[in-house]
Amino acid sequence: MLKRGRMWLLTARDFTSAFDCVFAREAPAFEASIARLTAKQLKILRTLAVNPSARVFSNEFMEQARVQNPGAMKKAITRFLADRLIFERRGEYCFFNPFFAEWLKTRL
Repeated sequence: MLKRGRMWLLTARDFTSAFDCVFAREAPAFEASIARLTAKQLKILRTLAVNPSARVFSNEFMEQARVQNPGAMKKAITRFLADRLIFERRGEYCFFNPFFAEWLKTRL
């Protein structure tokens, strides 16, 4: 943190440190969430974390997630919704916990 006059400014290092703290505290819950998923489901979830505004049933997304069967995608999304890992908002799928999405991008 840097002080400028009467204000404190946060640096990128401060944010990195804060994320590391959250990740360390939440890692057991995050790991428990992914332990229940298949390898294919985990790949889909990670691809969603990396591409949050992607249309999950598009050919492009399915190629990125290495899913060839639309039924497998539907089953995975249904599972994520039931497990409350994601929710649907205006046609997009969002993570309930944005820190979980960041953890998926940086840790897997």
